[in-house]
Amino acid sequence: MKNTTAFLRALLQLVLLAALVLGMVVLFRAVSRGPQISPEARPSQSLPAYSPPEDNPTNPPSSPPGQETPVPDWTEAPEPTEPPTPTLPPIPTPLPTAVVTPIPLAKPPIIPAVVGKTQQPFWIIYWQDNEVWRINDQGKDKQLLLDTYKSLGQWLTGHPMWGSDCCWVGRRVEVSPDGLQLVLVVVDKNKLAYKGEPFKFSIFVFDIQSGDLRLISEGYQPVWSPEGKRIAFLNEGALWIADLESGQQTKIAEGDPSNPNQSVAQMAWSPDGKMIAYLITEPMGVNPELFVIDAQSQSPPRLILPESFYPITGISWSPDGQQLLYLSPEGEMRGPNRADHLWMINEKNGQRNQLTQDMTISSWKWSPDGKWLAINATRHYERPGYLDNIWIMSAQMDQIFRVTSAPPEDLGVSWSPDGTRLIFLQEEVGLVTISLETGEVTPVGIDTGLNFSVGGTK
Repeated sequence: MKNTTAFLRALLQLVLLAALVLGMVVLFRAVSRGPQISPEARPSQSLPAYSPPEDNPTNPPSSPPGQETPVPDWTEAPEPTEPPTPTLPPIPTPLPTAVVTPIPLAKPPIIPAVVGKTQQPFWIIYWQDNEVWRINDQGKDKQLLLDTYKSLGQWLTGHPMWGSDCCWVGRRVEVSPDGLQLVLVVVDKNKLAYKGEPFKFSIFVFDIQSGDLRLISEGYQPVWSPEGKRIAFLNEGALWIADLESGQQTKIAEGDPSNPNQSVAQMAWSPDGKMIAYLITEPMGVNPELFVIDAQSQSPPRLILPESFYPITGISWSPDGQQLLYLSPEGEMRGPNRADHLWMINEKNGQRNQLTQDMTISSWKWSPDGKWLAINATRHYERPGYLDNIWIMSAQMDQIFRVTSAPPEDLGVSWSPDGTRLIFLQEEVGLVTISLETGEVTPVGIDTGLNFSVGGTK
């Protein structure tokens, strides 16, 4: 009985649930369809289709009678403004180029003391490849003196490491004061078979008359003593002197042993041959110091110029032996760039004077009588570029004369042994001489570059 009652109750609940679901379905359909209008309730005529008014700004739609036309609270957008045309910034006005009045050529005679003096013929020594030649000042009597490769198996102008800063690069031939001997620097290799292969420079003396050739030492940068009996040279960063009569070689100066980067870089004999001035520098000429040492007693060197921030090159003595000249970019400048100025320093007290401000000096040579200085230099702002001219300055540094006017450029000036002419390299011409009495320029007829030196009188 109990089971039957439970069954009937469950069946009744199921029927109620089904009725509830059916009612919800009917209600959902009615809502989704919306209200239905019977055909009788519909109007007999359809409304006309709506047409939007034409967009005619000159005939705006009118308002119904009795009503004012509303004023819109908006205005039409303005026509877009074209972007401004970009303009380039104004070109700055260039700074005016400094200009100086050129110093005119000196009128001959450039040196009055040479007037009436007879010009003495002289030899010119020059070298090309491994050959050493000489020719007279008129470009005649050309003679081959020596071929270093045939005689020694060594190279005269070659260098196994051109373009690097590892090794010495300098003049390979120097003429003795009497013009009868040559000191040569040769190298045993022209090219390296492998990176780091060792090579060496050697110094030989060649006797022009006898043809004798003898080895002095390994080394480089030889400089004849004034009497021609000794040669100062560098080897392994130290300063040596070779006595040609005894064959003895003596090391007289070197860098600070506690600083392995120091070495002797340049040197110059005093006019009497008793003293040697020399520079000690670090690689690339950094931190130069100028010393003077007695070449005979070998007493301790004297410091003339303490360590300088600026590089120093081209040291030489004045003819009286009291002053030293050198080039340095230190000091007052009157040019567009830092230039090498000529300086003079007293050998005894170290007092210095800047001799040039408006020039870039390349090289100089004292006249045989010690009264004049021939200079290769460019004067700033005279013309575009840097073109060397030849100038002459008095030993008192109170007079300067222009000997040539570039272009063409003039380089490597030297004096004839009698002091009546200058010899130099003229661009696109070659070696030329110029008379200091008449100003006449005479081509020698050879182009050696700067590989030449004045020999003795013929």
